[in-house]
Amino acid sequence: MKLKKYLIFSLTILITFPLFSVEYKGVSPVWQSRITENLFVFRPLEFSSISIDPEFKRVFAGTEKGEIVAIDSKSGDILWRYNTRNPILHKPVIDGNSLIAGDSGGVIYSLDISKRFPNLIWKKQLTGGIISDLTLFDKKAFLLTDRNILYSIDIESGDIVYQINGDIYEGFTILSNTPVIIDGKSLIYTISTGDLFTLDIKDGKQLYKMNIFNPDEKLDGFTGLGIIGDHLFVTTLSGSLMCIEKTSGKIVWSRALSGITRMKVDESTSIIIICQSDGTISIYDTDGRIQIKKKPLNLRIVNLSIDNNRVIVAYQNGSIFILAKSDLTPITSFRLSSPVLADIAINPPSAYIYSSKGVLYKVLLE
Repeated sequence: MKLKKYLIFSLTILITFPLFSVEYKGVSPVWQSRITENLFVFRPLEFSSISIDPEFKRVFAGTEKGEIVAIDSKSGDILWRYNTRNPILHKPVIDGNSLIAGDSGGVIYSLDISKRFPNLIWKKQLTGGIISDLTLFDKKAFLLTDRNILYSIDIESGDIVYQINGDIYEGFTILSNTPVIIDGKSLIYTISTGDLFTLDIKDGKQLYKMNIFNPDEKLDGFTGLGIIGDHLFVTTLSGSLMCIEKTSGKIVWSRALSGITRMKVDESTSIIIICQSDGTISIYDTDGRIQIKKKPLNLRIVNLSIDNNRVIVAYQNGSIFILAKSDLTPITSFRLSSPVLADIAINPPSAYIYSSKGVLYKVLLE
């Protein structure tokens, strides 16, 4: 019986740990580090990622076991683990010597990371589990919980500056979500009831609210939110792409596509990059005209990143394609042993890839 268990475990390790399972060109593996020991349960949510501290050559990640983990960015060695009450499903963020992270139980932590090991500065219990990345601005952290509440937190004291309560859709599964984004004096975010909010960032006063979809009619979720110039661009899982006038909330144009899994905007070139569930990648201009459309693989795309002149897409089978942003021509591709659901963190020439098995990879983008 013990021998059987040992063989199963050995086979699992062999299957799980190959860095690349196909030939690759233009990417050099540096190291891989197992961040969590649970190979079967760990599933980072969308927008979960790692944060990079280039000054002290560290990267920080969260785990479903309820840990904030510091990793040496040169060697991949684990420097320390800080235990929290609940899973950390979204990346910690760095502000000077402080590291701030929120867990799925609604507790937000601030750690002093200036020394060899971390020290707790403060922690705060919020209402509902944290479902968005933390957005830092003007010494405040902005985040959303699964009770559709937006919080503004003073990152020096941990005090709540204000909270905005949204409607609760009981029993609704949050299929996807977007980070809180800051634009000048405005704060923009979406919630699971299908609503988009624009607030005055100083006091949380609502500038306008608009409904994008109705969850009573169909299962849906937000898959992208971005700003180019005077316009907001938003996408949904069911396939809606909308251009909205930023100051008024007026819909300028909309497109009905098949399922959209990811959308990101590139302000430098004023383009919108769309990834769909059938593997299609499309580039639109700000007037809603399609510029390029390609399908490198006939598989669901689960993640999208932009790095200067490159577009990086990750598929459900673990394949990662690096494409030229100008025409979506494949530059290189490789394949990991498990899907990459977390955003790929890029610090040129390095990229950090957090797989759904809880293994963190560092590669060089040549």
